[in-house]
Amino acid sequence: MKKNFKNKYILLIIALSLVSLSAGNNIEAFEGVDLIQGTNKNYKQPLSNLANYFNNFSLGVNNFITEIKPVSLNNLFNQDVNVTTLGTSDVDEDSATLKGQIKIKNSDSVDVWFEYGKDPGNLKYSTSKDELSSDETYEDDISDLEDDQIYFFRMVAEDEDGEKYYGNTLSFVTDDDEEDDEIPDVETDSATSITEDEAKLKGYVDMNDFEDGIVFFVYGTDKDVVEDVADNYDTYSSIDDDFEKTKVSSNFDKSGSFSLKLKNLDDDTKYYYSICVQYENEDGDDEIISGGVKYFTTDED
Repeated sequence: MKKNFKNKYILLIIALSLVSLSAGNNIEAFEGVDLIQGTNKNYKQPLSNLANYFNNFSLGVNNFITEIKPVSLNNLFNQDVNVTTLGTSDVDEDSATLKGQIKIKNSDSVDVWFEYGKDPGNLKYSTSKDELSSDETYEDDISDLEDDQIYFFRMVAEDEDGEKYYGNTLSFVTDDDEEDDEIPDVETDSATSITEDEAKLKGYVDMNDFEDGIVFFVYGTDKDVVEDVADNYDTYSSIDDDFEKTKVSSNFDKSGSFSLKLKNLDDDTKYYYSICVQYENEDGDDEIISGGVKYFTTDED
């Protein structure tokens, strides 16, 4: 009976403390029970005296508890080990890194690991156990996961007495294993057959997983203009008069090499050029890819 009375007494202390925290300026009186004297005496007093009441109440509580056994309310909810599940990193289609934090209070060491699975109520997989003897952030890798799948996980610790402590349960989704379509490969090659007014431009295009490419060369004496064609334009037809451009293939859907013979060039002049392809990307938008800029210098007349 003495133990049960003590537990009920502590719960009443907590309840009255919550009442004191929630009391507002609109409350004009407080009704309570004289627990210190163990009677059902009612109190009605102004809110201004509420603090004095609780001060006196606290003194009585301390005297009462001391007679039974010293108790600290701050330690009622403390655990020997605190475990927190933090999250994940490096998640891909079949693996992930799980992270957690351990705080050891009253144990020399603990074993830690992760539990995980597809059902939050049945975390049937677990990582291997590691022994920790100090507070630290802990992580472990898991693999052989299914792609595009949600997984739930939590960190677990076990002290030397076999008592287990569980962290909060979190979730993550693995990446989709379906690979993105490979964009076209485009490469500008070195020019040949260079004279004082002619040159042959060369390049290579592989459409890979895409079709209906428009292959063309751009060239001119301004390097910046040629270099920025893929950034500033989405289609061949939208390229303005700052460029010299020539289409060499339409509806291209395979791989192949291309060349373009330029005539009527100025002698002893440096020209910049690039092979490019316009295609419709995965989002259904037109896009231009450049094979990179190269240059040549015509011969002196």
